[in-house]
Amino acid sequence: LLQCTDPGIFYPAETSRRADGEILFVGNSRNVHRPAVAAALAAGRDVAVYGTRWESLIDPRYIKAANVPNEGVGDLYRQAGVVLNDHWPDMRRAGILSNRVFDVLACGTPIVSDEIADLPSGFSTFVETFGPGRPIGAAIDRALAESPERRAERLAFSAILRRDHSFDRRAEVILARLRAIPRQA
Repeated sequence: LLQCTDPGIFYPAETSRRADGEILFVGNSRNVHRPAVAAALAAGRDVAVYGTRWESLIDPRYIKAANVPNEGVGDLYRQAGVVLNDHWPDMRRAGILSNRVFDVLACGTPIVSDEIADLPSGFSTFVETFGPGRPIGAAIDRALAESPERRAERLAFSAILRRDHSFDRRAEVILARLRAIPRQA
């Protein structure tokens, strides 16, 4: 099954006001450079970073906090202008889409991510990608400059995502599959 989201934490802001272009990354470094953060900083962007083990990797002025309670992450995503995402190499190789993509899109917030194959239906429309030949700065600019019509489309997709990719929906699928297994005497 795909990753999923908690619609009780990850949902759009009540107003259409967006933060003034704040670029956000929530994730730990594991003492290695994360591609999205490294690329954005190299492109001259200010990135608000929340997570652990960043101190030796980036200027401390970018580090906002080491930890954020899970119930507070949705607030950060809703207030951001754009959220950065990347995948650990093993996830990318296996085609496992980061749960951050689900959570950010559930909030109706623009996201910039490294590319991953086989995005679920509708996701590729709302994920700006970066990588070889696709600079992250241009992806961030596209995400921050979205039109009101594009914002409305993103919010409509958020509702679909929260309905179809919630933990409850995943539990329903698991239960249905278990019920389909023939009973053994």
